[in-house]
Amino acid sequence: MSESNKEEALKCIAVAKRHQNNGNIESAIRFCNKSLSLYETKEAKELLLELEEIPAPTPSSTPGSASTSSSTPSPTAGPSTTDNHTVPKDRMERVRVVRRIRACKPHAYYEILGLESSCSEHDIKRAFRKLAIMTHPDKTDVEGAAEAFKMVSKAWQILGDPAQRARYDAAPHADPTSRFSGDSERSPFETREVSPEEVFNMFFGGGAPFAGTGGFGVDPFVLVFTATFGPNGFQRTYTRPAAAQGNAQQHARSISPLLQALPLILLFAISFLGSLPNIASLFSAPDPGYSFTPSRAYSSERITSDYKVPYYVDNAEFERHPIYQSIPAASRPLKQAGASSYKLHVFEQLVERTYVDTVRNGCSRELEDKRRRMEQHEGFFGIGADWQKIEQIKGESTPSCQKLRDMGLLRY
Repeated sequence: MSESNKEEALKCIAVAKRHQNNGNIESAIRFCNKSLSLYETKEAKELLLELEEIPAPTPSSTPGSASTSSSTPSPTAGPSTTDNHTVPKDRMERVRVVRRIRACKPHAYYEILGLESSCSEHDIKRAFRKLAIMTHPDKTDVEGAAEAFKMVSKAWQILGDPAQRARYDAAPHADPTSRFSGDSERSPFETREVSPEEVFNMFFGGGAPFAGTGGFGVDPFVLVFTATFGPNGFQRTYTRPAAAQGNAQQHARSISPLLQALPLILLFAISFLGSLPNIASLFSAPDPGYSFTPSRAYSSERITSDYKVPYYVDNAEFERHPIYQSIPAASRPLKQAGASSYKLHVFEQLVERTYVDTVRNGCSRELEDKRRRMEQHEGFFGIGADWQKIEQIKGESTPSCQKLRDMGLLRY
């Protein structure tokens, strides 16, 4: 088979897809077969299999239809009901999506959402929003939609949580529902069982996703939003869980007596501590002050041993501190001396945690700002979206996130 045949075969596939999108399944099948006769491709075989599995609607019969069935349809009429291979375009798309999702492995979460592992948080949110609406059992009667909806919801539950996603990226081929050996060990992806409706309501209606450890929880001091589809369209309901209300009231009652007795407890503690000799000697000296930017007070630069984070101290205060005294004399002139002193290394780990937390908060703000600005240009479910502007915003740099990448603490 020549390359020219292959090009013609690919053109036939394109024509077949246009007929499929227009609801003309019979013509789409014909062009698929023509493509295969010219040059066999995997794409043509898969498309033909998909087309042949689409159920044909039952033609409606009306009195007198036998005498008029051969008449020429009106030029203004819609798709002919006598064409057994014509189905609504929206239903065809839902059938295709449901079958694609159900063909995925249960824990191939990126594949289920139709994304690459390098996708952004915004991409995951947009893909879930689209697929959840297309596969929701209340919105379609396509066979297998409920199972596909559960798979989409589970993918969002894992990939929508940054911590769960990071653990999944570290072991993408592991079965997230399995347990490790031992009664006390669980899979790093194991979460509380959450119904797809909860996921849908939390995503579209608000709620409190990822509150607490592992999965979804509820803050007793916030309202919970739920979303429902009904005769009046999309509705939201704002409620406070009764259990949460009871827990909050019980918590308030339990701490009230403690608050009343607190002044007496403090007075007794101060009197007792004041009677002890040399009480100050029982406590270690506080850590020396430091800053991540140089100033008149903090002008002496030092560098941590692990992540090479620069920080600044008051040289006079630092040299009087036990941490400095623990550094061997030969290493004291060095800016980076954490490897020579255990006390200094422990102190610099605290410095690094503070630095990483600060940078991580900055990264979160940068990503949230990009997400918010992209959503302003994405229209209504993609209708009227300014994709050029969205790609421009997506390509903007995020300095704080880049620092985390340079430190090996952020993978995407």
